[in-house]
Amino acid sequence: MKVWRKQTVRYIKDGKRVPKGTRGAQRKTEHSKRFYGTLRTASGKRKQTPLTEDEKTSQRLLVKLQGDEDRKAILGVTEEDERAQTPISKALPEYIAYLTMKGNTAEYVKTCNQRLTKLLKAVKAKTISDLDSGKVLKTLNDWRKGISLETINHYIRAVKGFAKWLRRERLLKDDPFVGLKTFNSKVDKRRNRRAFTDDELKRLLSDTQVSSKRYRGNDWQFLPVDRVMLYRIAANTGLRAKEISSLTVSNFELERRILTVAASNTKNRQQAVLPLSQTFCETLAEYFKRLKTDRLFPGSWNKRRMAGKMLKRDMVRAGICAKDAQGRTLDFHSLRYTFVSNLAKGKVHPSQAQKLARHSDINLTMSVYTDLSVDDLRDAIDTLPTL
Repeated sequence: MKVWRKQTVRYIKDGKRVPKGTRGAQRKTEHSKRFYGTLRTASGKRKQTPLTEDEKTSQRLLVKLQGDEDRKAILGVTEEDERAQTPISKALPEYIAYLTMKGNTAEYVKTCNQRLTKLLKAVKAKTISDLDSGKVLKTLNDWRKGISLETINHYIRAVKGFAKWLRRERLLKDDPFVGLKTFNSKVDKRRNRRAFTDDELKRLLSDTQVSSKRYRGNDWQFLPVDRVMLYRIAANTGLRAKEISSLTVSNFELERRILTVAASNTKNRQQAVLPLSQTFCETLAEYFKRLKTDRLFPGSWNKRRMAGKMLKRDMVRAGICAKDAQGRTLDFHSLRYTFVSNLAKGKVHPSQAQKLARHSDINLTMSVYTDLSVDDLRDAIDTLPTL
């Protein structure tokens, strides 16, 4: 079997490579360091393959590689079978790189990687061919005692996304998880949030304002006035803690009463343009006067999940119970619940509330975030005509 070095023709003038036909250029032929050979693959196709830098070693290697291809042809091993033997250790990092290139947040990519690594290790999947919905379902069922159905669903979505990517890359012929469905997580709520009442929110803000407690880290600090503004922004805009952590003064147009959050900082990766009330704009203007930086709340406080911790302690000082008689809890995300619930109390149309909350599904706005009390519902009943 013949092996050869590839030849490359270059034209050189004054020590630099120039286009062919350049006057005064010298033609120079260069050979590759490696030898190359031609194989006939198991599928019958001819394939040029790189070998070694030694001719005799390359000839022996080419004979061996051709023998491997001949054995595959005899046994009926196809290219699909070969791709299915791709190690998970090789395919998973490529998938994670793909998620990063799509523009997903670093936190999402990291979490997805952790879930897939943990799940695929638990089902003992060494290669792509080891992926099996039955093994995944059994493993998730074993984990069921320690985690909620919603968390189980996160694992299912992660592994289904991985399988879809494998199909697009032609590493898998069929999706092994096409029949694997997510569960109804509503029947297994580990944390049932509620909105703050008007009285609770007023007490939280007023008691925090007069508090002497301050929280600080290596690169961040929250005085009472900062925590009050943090809670007010969440309750007046519905922004999440991570979104608030990215805010700068330049994000606010107080004259137009508009707040703009860049797509790179929102959960749905879309730019958010939110209206602000006149009263809240006046409050913001006063707060901006005391800032020394353009960033409202600089530092790594959000990565350390300090928003919820500070709120919990301020609630204790204000005499607000975190859990009510129905077992519903209050946390930092409850301020977002409060925002949408107050829209409902103000008789804002559901479609407008959906846009303000930036939900892709109106059912999420109506059934999950809207928390109306019996008194609010009684006011609605009073609007019915007398029969």
